[in-house]
Amino acid sequence: MLPPIDSNDILGHRAGMSESSEEAGLLDFWERNICPHCGNSIPEGKRVGGGEKRLGGFCSLDCLARYYQLEFAQRAAHVAEIFRRHQDS
Repeated sequence: MLPPIDSNDILGHRAGMSESSEEAGLLDFWERNICPHCGNSIPEGKRVGGGEKRLGGFCSLDCLARYYQLEFAQRAAHVAEIFRRHQDS
């Protein structure tokens, strides 16, 4: 039996984590069938994710998007910067 999860681990787990420790945390949530964003249990056969276990599994696409929202925003800003540099050249 797995030990219970601290509620602080669910919503604030990404702050200050290295990539490898984040992946370890996501795998822990995967094994427990718990959504790493909202903390809800994930029914059998209903998990959604990026196709790799290390990227985590979520109870909905909304939770997946919210979990990675900052990363998506940073990627979009990076692409926009590349586009602006390309236009200026």
